[in-house]
Amino acid sequence: DFTALKNRLSNENNDLSRQLEDLENQINGLHRLKAQLLSQLEEAKRVAEEESRERQNLTAQVKNLEHQNDNLRIHADEESEGKAECLRQMSKLNAEIQQWKARFEGEGLAKMEEIEEAKRKLMEKVQDLTDVNEAANAKIMSLEKTRHKLMGDLDDAQVDVERAAAYVGALEKKQRAFDRIV
Repeated sequence: DFTALKNRLSNENNDLSRQLEDLENQINGLHRLKAQLLSQLEEAKRVAEEESRERQNLTAQVKNLEHQNDNLRIHADEESEGKAECLRQMSKLNAEIQQWKARFEGEGLAKMEEIEEAKRKLMEKVQDLTDVNEAANAKIMSLEKTRHKLMGDLDDAQVDVERAAAYVGALEKKQRAFDRIV
């Protein structure tokens, strides 16, 4: 009886020792898993913060590009108004040339030299206005090119912001899922 009891208790002790060892192994495995998950959590937080900073930077760049675009648009509008004024003055001078020409031809009062001199002076004015107009056109074209480039940069920056926002959203979703696990 005593030997059987001793054997039974020894067997139970061995079983309990094995169970204890298995539980300790499981606990160690859970500790390793917990450490690994905490490391992943820290990495996800770091990436989310980095993405958030990048998104803020991109948002600031977008606002800056929009501001530059607005300034260029205002400047281009001013240049267009200047061009329109030059065209009005050219038209006025051409009308004046025609008026003088008609007057001198019709009345026959002026000498040909006077007509030519008046015509030359008016043509110089027309040429000056043409030069101003061409310079304004060149500047407008340059501003338009710059504005188009900035619009392209703005579009690229908006795509980057949307991509960063989607990535941060995915990271936040993973974070919530991880928080539920932990």
